[in-house]
Amino acid sequence: MVAVVLLGLGWLCAPLGALVLDFNNIKSSADAQGARKGSQCLSDKDCSTRKFCLRPQDEKPFCATCRGLRRRCQRDAMCCPGSLCVNGQEGGSCLRTSDCGPGLCCARHFWTKICKPVLLEGQVCSRRGHKEPAQAPEIFQRCDCGPGLSCRSPGAGTRQSARLRVCQKI
Repeated sequence: MVAVVLLGLGWLCAPLGALVLDFNNIKSSADAQGARKGSQCLSDKDCSTRKFCLRPQDEKPFCATCRGLRRRCQRDAMCCPGSLCVNGQEGGSCLRTSDCGPGLCCARHFWTKICKPVLLEGQVCSRRGHKEPAQAPEIFQRCDCGPGLSCRSPGAGTRQSARLRVCQKI
C-alpha cells in the first residue's frame, strides 16, 4: 500500500517538478543589476509610490526612485509628488540646453535659467564671450542665432548701430 502511495505521489509530483525547473532561469549580469535597481515594469502604473518606470536603452525597464527638484525628466511620473516635469517647454526651467525642446536653448533669465527660443534672422542678438570689460554680466541672456545665421552688426552707420547686432545669413 505504501509503495502504491509513493508511486502515485511520484507520478503526480514529476510534472510539478518539471514545471518548477522550467521557471528556473539563469540571469545575465545585466538582469541581476536590474533586479538590484528595482522591480521590472512595463509602465509607471507597475511601480509603487515615489517610483516610476525607467527605460534605459541597453537594459530592461525597472522601477526607479522619483527625481527631486531641478533634476532631468521627460514626464510628470518621473518627478516626486508635488513636482511637475516642464519637459523643456519655452519658459520652463532648465540646467542645460539638452533639457529644452527643439528650437530652444537654456539661457539665463534673472538668477535662474529657462528655455528660450533660438534666434531667427533679423532678431537682435548678443555675441557671447565677446563682451567689453566694462559690461555687466547678462541677466537676460539670449540664445545664439539659428543654423545658417551669424550675429553681426547690421551694416554701415552710426556708432550706436556698431553696438547693435542682429542675426544675419552667413
